[in-house]
Amino acid sequence: MLLKDRWIRKEVVELTEIPDRRVLFYTEQNILPGFQKTVGRGTPRTYSIVDIFYLLLLKELNALGLSLTPIRAIILFLHMKAELWKSGTFTKEPVVLIISLNPKEHVLHPDAQGYNEEFDIQVVRGSKEIKLLADSTSKIVVNLNEIFAKTGG
Repeated sequence: MLLKDRWIRKEVVELTEIPDRRVLFYTEQNILPGFQKTVGRGTPRTYSIVDIFYLLLLKELNALGLSLTPIRAIILFLHMKAELWKSGTFTKEPVVLIISLNPKEHVLHPDAQGYNEEFDIQVVRGSKEIKLLADSTSKIVVNLNEIFAKTGG
């Protein structure tokens, strides 16, 4: 797939393998931060590389068993705090997302930026190796660089 600025929904469906109605649902539910709806009846919605990245991340987190409420919070956190898109391009450094579903067991990784609510979100940058405690049974680890690679970028 050639890298371009915008994709129509049909192309996004092919790229992400997320059903068309579900892509539309996520768009309507404002789960994609910064998504700009097109104006005018009959004008096709177009998606940016950032939108596609978040759709792929949403798909991955959903497959790992998270519901839309925490997924929305994670995506919003990444969009607002993680600075993944410097100068309009995805960061080149390794970035790993660690989600602790039981914050009482939570121990921050030394390189992490933390966020605390019903679950903890950590963004670990630059580390080539992530070690989790053996007694941490409720952690989800996602390599954000692998998610971005699926965009074709």
